[in-house]
Amino acid sequence: MKSGYGSMRTLETVTVTETINHAFFVGDVHLDTRHSDREVAFCRFLDHIREQRPDHVYLLGDLFEFWFGYSKVMFSTHLRTIMKIARLTENGIPVTYLVGNHDFRPGPVFSDILGVRIEMDVIRIRLGSHQVYVAHGDEINFADWKYRMIRHLLRNPVTQTLFRFIVPPSAAWHIGRCTSDSSRKLNAERERPIPEPVFRSFIAREAERGIDTIIHGHNHDPGIRRITHEDRTVTLIDSGDWLGVQGHYVEFVDDTFRCETWPI
Repeated sequence: MKSGYGSMRTLETVTVTETINHAFFVGDVHLDTRHSDREVAFCRFLDHIREQRPDHVYLLGDLFEFWFGYSKVMFSTHLRTIMKIARLTENGIPVTYLVGNHDFRPGPVFSDILGVRIEMDVIRIRLGSHQVYVAHGDEINFADWKYRMIRHLLRNPVTQTLFRFIVPPSAAWHIGRCTSDSSRKLNAERERPIPEPVFRSFIAREAERGIDTIIHGHNHDPGIRRITHEDRTVTLIDSGDWLGVQGHYVEFVDDTFRCETWPI
């Protein structure tokens, strides 16, 4: 095993064995009150999911441009979306929320009130005949040690507790919006794709664990590609984003993964 893998071993992983034959994956919606059409379209999409009655729905992080879940209060700006998610769980459709870098603490409104399962790191699940790695995707580039430090700090329970008690919700909202905007400008100046050697090291590690499919977001680069490691082929699926004229999502049905779009 390559030495680069060592930095990935600290990730907590959850293996899910429930039977899932039909599922939806969507992330990087970046709901923002400055782009109300995006939320209207996403709510229509959630209605579509409810009508399809899948076995599971996976929210791949960065559902909001900024979100921090306090214990006793909740941001009301995206109540419409939260109510749509509630309709899913009320109709018996399981929802798993894999946190991103813009919504690193969904909070009790999702876990306690909506009944959404919150996952702080990657999960490995079986879908039909596939062994699948599912995550937001910001953990893949283990060579970016600066970001990994920030990621660890944001997800640290002590940091979150201090933030929750020291920063009032109204201030947190404005801080989150400002930092999100700054982050977006900074990322726009960078080459978004993960360096190919890092990506291939990541693929090799997961292939050796028996994973044949990887579903992630974060890179905002929708599509399916296949990489061969030794005698194994791993399918990589980027779920895309909702920042343009159409939203992207992944549907698993009939033992097949499909990248689809939704009009905004």
